[in-house]
Amino acid sequence: MFSQILSARLFWRVWTVVQITSAFVSGSTQFMRARTDITGLSIMQFGLSTGFMLMNLLLALSAYAVLQKEFVPEPTHSERLSEVREGIAFYGVFISLGIAILLSIGFNPHYRWTSQDESALITTALLASIILAFTFTQVVSIRVHGIAGALKIAFANPRVRTALGMSFKSIPQIFLVLSLREHGTSGIPGLSMLLSNVGIWMRLVKVWRMGKATSWNEHSWWLLIGEVTNAVTWSIVSLAWLVYTYGRPGGF
Repeated sequence: MFSQILSARLFWRVWTVVQITSAFVSGSTQFMRARTDITGLSIMQFGLSTGFMLMNLLLALSAYAVLQKEFVPEPTHSERLSEVREGIAFYGVFISLGIAILLSIGFNPHYRWTSQDESALITTALLASIILAFTFTQVVSIRVHGIAGALKIAFANPRVRTALGMSFKSIPQIFLVLSLREHGTSGIPGLSMLLSNVGIWMRLVKVWRMGKATSWNEHSWWLLIGEVTNAVTWSIVSLAWLVYTYGRPGGF
């Protein structure tokens, strides 16, 4: 029994190391490529993706806060808290990598604002406005709580956080497909594309474990929903990258 527990812990420790390593290698590879080649890249995609990670970080923190208040016998409670803290740390890493890549693109003198950037920004802003307008009419009243109070209540709602996060992530990724088709794919290295997919699906497993650790409270459920949506839309981007890289004459 003890050896089985030890083996399980060792497996998930190795899993964690692989996940962090894939994130750093993918992010650093993209960072270095963006310094010299920004073909097909969208600054809005990386900027808004960081917003998505921030929304998920807030969901993870809220799930952790709920778990802290639950009565769970030791050592189970400490193990569950540790599981969620690990996930919170991961989101901190992802946000840091996203900001680094964003700066790398932004400081590249060859980068130019594209129609895809503009469309992604306008569409995302419109969708976010609709989400907040619906929230202020159906969930919380500005008349009762004031603008600041209503915003605070709205952003504490896990459904609102996930809806905003999905708009920050999924919409720009769809426009990224158009950018790859129009401008090319060399700005995204193959290793980064491969490891980003590995990282996304490994993160889904991590979020699932976080959900189990928190007994699937509302914040955990909406965190998972947002991550599943991200995995689906990034799979579309990955397929487009493959088609526009290897399906074109001279593709490599």
